[in-house]
Amino acid sequence: AISFNRVDKFKQALGDGGGIYVLGPQQGSVMEGNWVSRMYSQTGGAYYPDEGSAYWTLRNNVFSNSSTCLTDCEWLHIWTSTIHNITVQDSYTDTATQEDHGTDCLVVNTTVVPKATPLSQWPPAAQSIMANAGRRA
Repeated sequence: AISFNRVDKFKQALGDGGGIYVLGPQQGSVMEGNWVSRMYSQTGGAYYPDEGSAYWTLRNNVFSNSSTCLTDCEWLHIWTSTIHNITVQDSYTDTATQEDHGTDCLVVNTTVVPKATPLSQWPPAAQSIMANAGRRA
């Protein structure tokens, strides 16, 4: 599982990549409760299961501050048909831009808030994810 992480200010130097990047099949794996923000390069995506990735469930994740990209960022980057059997559900983002070219991939219940919406005005479920993501002392 990749859970409850906080990733901020990423892809400042390299073009390709993601805030949370996975590669290859991972039967029954879950990515949940993560908050990714401020992506600086538009290639790749905030959540990026790369070529050959399969059998993941991504749920209850947030991508915010997409306005830091020079052009519109992709919150989700499923860019090719060799990515398969991935379910993405209950996501929160401030950009509708995504790629979903995978095989048997399902993206449901995505809430898109307007860009520059203060975090305090995001839906309560998104605020809860953001409050619980990241290292704790």
